Amino acid sequence: MDDKYDAPPVADFPTDVGGHHDFLFWTAVTVCLIVLASILTIVFKNAQRDASGGVGGAIDRRIDAVKKLLSAAAKAGPDDQVEKAEKARAAITENFQHTLKLSAELNKVVGKLNTAIEGTREEVFKPKGAAPAAMGGTVINIAVNASEVQPMAAVAPACRSRARKSADERG
Repeated sequence: MDDKYDAPPVADFPTDVGGHHDFLFWTAVTVCLIVLASILTIVFKNAQRDASGGVGGAIDRRIDAVKKLLSAAAKAGPDDQVEKAEKARAAITENFQHTLKLSAELNKVVGKLNTAIEGTREEVFKPKGAAPAAMGGTVINIAVNASEVQPMAAVAPACRSRARKSADERG
């Protein structure tokens, strides 16, 4: 006889598996992840607000400083205008020197790209023949008898016949 004291009794139907506590575990993990994501979102939004607010404020302060000097130069009298305009120009260079430098470098590259796209070449202008300045006199282009309407060139006979036909059809 085989006596198995630890074995379950023989039955026609197997016993149910004991309940697992996975549901409670995964619920706790999900709640912890939601709380962690909320905390990280709040920290990120605060950092983003602080970072963007500082940069925008600095740019606005620079713009206001330059605007104040330009306004003073524009409102100045004829004697002080040049001096104040030079101060405004120095303020622009001081506040936006890196931006101006990057803009100049970008314009060089973009200019070359635009030239390549358009298919044109950049060449130094070389006048052919005698330029007006080389003639020694002033060139004046005045339209004489501009009040008169100049007659149009004669229309070719084939065009006239087509024009008559289309006019006759219109009635």
